[in-house]
Amino acid sequence: MSHGKQIRLFLTDGSASGIRYAELMNWTGQAFSCPKGLFSKLREWPETQRPGVYVLVGLNADGNDTVYIGESEGVLGRLLWHVSNSTLDDIVEAFFFTSKDDNLTKGHITFLEKRLLERAEEAKQYVVEFGRRPSEKMLSKPEVATMEEFLENLYLVAAAMGYTVFEVPAPEREMADASLFTLTLEHGITATGFPSEDGFVVKAGSLAKTTDTDSLQAGYRALKADLRAKGVLVDEDEHLKFAQTHTFRSSSAAAGVVAGSQRSGPRSWVRQDGKSLRDIDAEAAKEQEEAINEPEPDAAAEPGEQDA
Repeated sequence: MSHGKQIRLFLTDGSASGIRYAELMNWTGQAFSCPKGLFSKLREWPETQRPGVYVLVGLNADGNDTVYIGESEGVLGRLLWHVSNSTLDDIVEAFFFTSKDDNLTKGHITFLEKRLLERAEEAKQYVVEFGRRPSEKMLSKPEVATMEEFLENLYLVAAAMGYTVFEVPAPEREMADASLFTLTLEHGITATGFPSEDGFVVKAGSLAKTTDTDSLQAGYRALKADLRAKGVLVDEDEHLKFAQTHTFRSSSAAAGVVAGSQRSGPRSWVRQDGKSLRDIDAEAAKEQEEAINEPEPDAAAEPGEQDA
């Protein structure tokens, strides 16, 4: 049975763009987020100089959104080392995790680093870099179980702080063809997907155009290039193919990347019965509006009450 969870977020200078500290109730871990320009101010927090795992967020030499994942027995010192050694072409910020009780050992953080690398590579939200591939540390079964639980809470807190690096796409739904939406282009290019709570999902195996027209907005061009860099979109003959299912923030973003031109997603994605996503959304909104405006039934008459 799932239960609600409480996360406390502290903005150290009252600004969401400054240093942020987060903790999950009944969890020994603690999280920090900090822009590169404020790394030196982390010295005011002794917790940042403990053993932990960290993620640098920035750009690599090719200009791709990139994360560098590592571990250290003194996280702050390691972050400053990365800045002085220009690990990424442009470090924007870092977020990292240490423990409140000082019980994370070298073996623990090496185990966590390995798991985080594997998770980030599976998620393909960013290009992933690392100094070396960490080796598997031999931990006892109780320790492994404890670290796996630590990781689950870490993923939750990272997502709550706005970092998607560990967000693995949900397993592909088994849906009837009648519930799927298709975008069909010339030369046999077809993509299939469906709306979800997070946006619009394009299924693995869908095809997309390799080239883009001038009408495609710059943001969608960058998104398409990013998906190619991450291996979500791969070359397939004269087209591109989705190597894995991917969730876009909107149906228009999905349509633009697939078609290589500016498209209205609600009008472009069409169901087997000929109804577009726009038609379905309009029908659903109308039903909800009618339900809201439906008059309530008259209260039952009191016993013995008769019309005058």
